[in-house]
Amino acid sequence: MALISHCANIDLINRKEKMEDSILKLITIGYALGIAIVGIMAYLGIKGTNEAIDYQNEKYIEEREKSRNFKIVDKLEKRISTLEKI
Repeated sequence: MALISHCANIDLINRKEKMEDSILKLITIGYALGIAIVGIMAYLGIKGTNEAIDYQNEKYIEEREKSRNFKIVDKLEKRISTLEKI
């Protein structure tokens, strides 16, 4: 009887160790997935922000060029009008 109970205790201990190992594996996998997801989200956030900044910079440069062209045209029109007066 004592031998059976001793074997049962050893079996329970082995099961408990296996369960602890599987729990540790699941926790490790969870942390790895969490870190990977956070890394991916950070990359996408940085990439999206850079693209938005580049887009705004391009629009600003285009608007500046347009306004510069309008200023040049205005200056030319003023010169032409002064020449016409002469």
